[in-house]
Amino acid sequence: MSVQPPLRPRTGASVSARSIRGGPRLPWLRVLVVLASLLTPLAAAQAPATGGTVASRDGLLVVAGATGRTGVHVVEHALRKGYQVRVLARRPEAARERFGNRVQIVAADVRDAATLGPALAGATWVIASLGSSQGRDPTYVPDEVEYQGTRRLVEAAKAAGVRHFVMITAMGVTQPDHPLNRASRNVLLWKALGENTLRFSGLDYTIVRPGALLDGPGGERLTVSQGDQFRDWERPRNEFPAIDRADLALVTVEALGRPPLRARTFEVTSERVRGAVDWDALFAGLKPDRGPPAPRPAAMAPPR
Repeated sequence: MSVQPPLRPRTGASVSARSIRGGPRLPWLRVLVVLASLLTPLAAAQAPATGGTVASRDGLLVVAGATGRTGVHVVEHALRKGYQVRVLARRPEAARERFGNRVQIVAADVRDAATLGPALAGATWVIASLGSSQGRDPTYVPDEVEYQGTRRLVEAAKAAGVRHFVMITAMGVTQPDHPLNRASRNVLLWKALGENTLRFSGLDYTIVRPGALLDGPGGERLTVSQGDQFRDWERPRNEFPAIDRADLALVTVEALGRPPLRARTFEVTSERVRGAVDWDALFAGLKPDRGPPAPRPAAMAPPR
């Protein structure tokens, strides 16, 4: 398992989030400046990687993106493990159809900050499985969801006193030439800005970067790494590092409240072999995001 921790970002370059809104027309030189100044992880705090304690399940878990293809698995795993779950839903009727009365359902939209404060009131943990869906809703675009939506959700979580925020992003977020950036309005760069919003928030956090997402049944052995090192995205898609959504969801639920995962960012993929996971062993070697606490650069301040 590779455990190179992420490095802290440069803070001297002046870069606005607005500079990457233009999608694939963005000059690569500017993207590289964004990469150097914003995308490389910075720790908000560090904690020793000792012990394997998981979250007490007496509090409230809020799941954002709960009706998405990964989020539904997050909710089901959390319920099986005994968590009290609150679902944030743009369309509460769809959430009610999917989950019935097994969860609390609150109408909320990460594009509307006013809905998030009440939705997170009393929350102990948050798992965010956000993803833009331009095909179904042309206004649900990457900058408004993966970045600004994450920022609003993080701010609401901090105001609510959330103990641990687990966020799903993606492998490749530090790579401006990734095919998804060309195809989907720089979606990975926006995800990376969302990551840094969480890192600078002061919340205890864990960021999970999955490989290519599959809709298999899960139950496979997993491997983790750090440093966003896989680069060969031009190979056939069936050769990408991948993970079933069901397994990714279980990773996020198992991460809740584990001290060894405080201020950690890691990639997770499947070995494509069925088998049980020793969670303590899987997470044991992960190193904290490198670097002391630092003020957020003015250039990173999101537009209000």
